[in-house]
Amino acid sequence: MAEIRQKPRSRCRLYADILRVIKQSDNVKITHLLHTVNVPYDRLVSYMSDMEEQGLIEKSGDGSTSYVIAPKGLKYLEEFRKVDEFSRLFGVEI
Repeated sequence: MAEIRQKPRSRCRLYADILRVIKQSDNVKITHLLHTVNVPYDRLVSYMSDMEEQGLIEKSGDGSTSYVIAPKGLKYLEEFRKVDEFSRLFGVEI
């Protein structure tokens, strides 16, 4: 029986997946993201750092290492949804 391999997600799609989880759960810890987004720890930490620098997410002000979605992250999700719908209509992968 042949093994079915999924194509790797693009960075854009990974960012959207991470942002969706943070938006739904608010004050999300990295361990929760590890389990729900299914990305290796070192890559997830790198993505989170990049996303924080870009203003998509912010560390929570509660003193722990948890994250909340920033207004720019909400805008990213809104625009990604539009692009994703468009790409699916025309069979283009993003």
